[in-house]
Amino acid sequence: MVFAQSNPIDFEANGIGSDWTWEVFENDTNPPLEIIENPDKSGINTSDSVASFTALATGQFFAGLQSGHGDPGVFLLDETNRTVTVKVWKSKISDVGFQLVGEADYAQPPVRVANTVTGQWEELTFNLAAIPNPPAGESYDRIVIFPDWDEGRAADNVIYVDDITFSEEIATANEPTVAAPTPTQNQADVISLFSLAYNDIDVATWNTSWSESIFTDSVDVAGTPVKRYANLNFNGIEPTSNIDASGMNHFSLDVWSADYDQFRVKLVDAGADGVVAPGGDDSEHELTFSAPAQNEWVELDMSLADFTGLASTENIAQIIISGGPAGSNTVFVDNMYFFSGEVSTGVETYCQETVYHLGIPGEVASAIDLTIANTGAQTMKVTITSADSDPVDDLIVNNLTGPITGSPAVSTLDQSVSGELSRTLTWSGTPPSEVELNILWSKVSFAGNWQLGSENTTVAFDETCGGSSGPTGPTTSAPTPPDRTGELISVFSEAYTDITGTNFNPDWGQATVVTTEQIEGNATLKYANLNYQGTEFASPLDLSNVDNMHIDVWTGDATSINLSLISGPAGSTVETAYSLPVVQNEWVTYDIPLTEWSNVVDLSDVVQLKIDDAGAGDSPTLYIDNIYFYSGVATSIDGTDELPNNFTLEQNYPNPFNPTTNISYTLPANAEVTLEVFNVAGQRVATLVDAFQSTGSYNVTFDASNLASGLYTYRLTTGNSVQVKKMMLIK
Repeated sequence: MVFAQSNPIDFEANGIGSDWTWEVFENDTNPPLEIIENPDKSGINTSDSVASFTALATGQFFAGLQSGHGDPGVFLLDETNRTVTVKVWKSKISDVGFQLVGEADYAQPPVRVANTVTGQWEELTFNLAAIPNPPAGESYDRIVIFPDWDEGRAADNVIYVDDITFSEEIATANEPTVAAPTPTQNQADVISLFSLAYNDIDVATWNTSWSESIFTDSVDVAGTPVKRYANLNFNGIEPTSNIDASGMNHFSLDVWSADYDQFRVKLVDAGADGVVAPGGDDSEHELTFSAPAQNEWVELDMSLADFTGLASTENIAQIIISGGPAGSNTVFVDNMYFFSGEVSTGVETYCQETVYHLGIPGEVASAIDLTIANTGAQTMKVTITSADSDPVDDLIVNNLTGPITGSPAVSTLDQSVSGELSRTLTWSGTPPSEVELNILWSKVSFAGNWQLGSENTTVAFDETCGGSSGPTGPTTSAPTPPDRTGELISVFSEAYTDITGTNFNPDWGQATVVTTEQIEGNATLKYANLNYQGTEFASPLDLSNVDNMHIDVWTGDATSINLSLISGPAGSTVETAYSLPVVQNEWVTYDIPLTEWSNVVDLSDVVQLKIDDAGAGDSPTLYIDNIYFYSGVATSIDGTDELPNNFTLEQNYPNPFNPTTNISYTLPANAEVTLEVFNVAGQRVATLVDAFQSTGSYNVTFDASNLASGLYTYRLTTGNSVQVKKMMLIK
């Protein structure tokens, strides 16, 4: 029997779900899967029945549910495979995995996609384009779902699953259409693992047995073979013999991806015994590249001196590459080699950021000349964007590689500049009223002059390079909270009377360093080197009579932040995490409904709260102020309702989306409104609204045709308050 793939598995008593049997695996006591009445018939799922799975804290992080072999048939996938959608309802953000398994348990690693909302139904899309067909004599006949793939799971989580649908649309993977640049190092100075430009050494495997990726050994790109790693979490590469790279000073490779937001490279040296083994003399170090350019080849030339964790480079036994988001990106690799010489095109670290806005007079018809003079031969990156709320579609910035168009148009230039750097900005139609120049300076110390048009500006700084391209801490204090009517419980805020006896730094074995800083005379918590950090209350808080939690956060380097409430007696506490959408280098105000935690946490018995890095492992620094719980509305000094605490920002619909989605919000009073979209690196990619608006409800359409697939945040700002939500673009 062959399963009709276009029919959804819907778990209804008389539907196709009734033809299936399901079992739970790796979940401690393995409670059976329950088919229950749909607890939330709002939104995109009004089905009567759904599957309920409880991911136990005592179970494996990869616990899940699976259909019986051949129940009710086998899956016939064509050469390109297909797209699968699954509806899930979750109380936390974590990966969901999907896998097809063969009759003899043949399988590829699961495809993993993170949900983007909590407390409502969401449809996740799994792209199976890169999964190969099973070998001869084998068929896919089992579905496996991992509802909560979370290695840091600290509490039981209930997930509802419904409508597993194999689309009739064929899924296709984005691939490069041009070959990677040809390396220019001399063969005598190179140890090559993979490159048509050099003689390669023997490689035992490009995909170790412990790797988590779907590997294709040779994909033709413009006549050049490249390696492809689909659904990349991490992947090991092992040469036939250990590499003696002691005479080399760099490691290089070219990577291309349409959907990664992070890429990591780890070198492992086996030590004098030449064997990689636990407890031996191995050493290793990993470099991380955040927000690498998508849809183009990126050349990563790494100094071996930056691999500071390596005791030596005489016995390189493994190269491990990793992608982010974990398990849900496809990366193409070419030109992997060690070499001795100068870096031809490197990855620069920038320590100082300077932003200038250049107004364009209305009488300027179609072009403006821009001159930047740098007297210090300083390496800098110049980004030029249109600052209009509705950017001109045809703004062009001429740079070294030719014109770049877009809306907004962006030009990025990396080079050492001594003397003048000239650029011409041209446009068609109405000129932009303003362009924004963002200049990132490298080096540790620099003092000199640079010129923008006729304006001569002195730039001087002495910073410690730490990979940050922006400020290292806030220069202004968090927004002052308003007066409030209704119930209020303050934990940390100079605006209110705080509860007493709170321990802001309990000993939980964390790496985080907690201090209290004065910023503009305002006491502010600073979490440095964050992995996780707890706050313990002197006695349990009863939050059953309040509706929301408020917190202000500033970070220059965090990429993900979880906020958890914890309830229950010692030894048997429960918790659940809420993911804070991150915007870097400015104060962000979060007002979070307590219903985000109430499905798991007893709000009448909250004993602790916790902030962590959501497993990113990037040791960021956070500044935190105004932690309180409240009900009711805010009032201004004259006693009228204050707008920022009454406007509403809705979840975009559809979500995920491709390429357009709708964003709705409501204003209870006239206000200056800004609605912006940011990528995972905290960079603004679109300004949808920047205007004074009257009381009422608004709906804005966001077109992401020119953006890559991935997670984005959208932010609504009125006054000094902000609401932020996440959305997922899938192409």
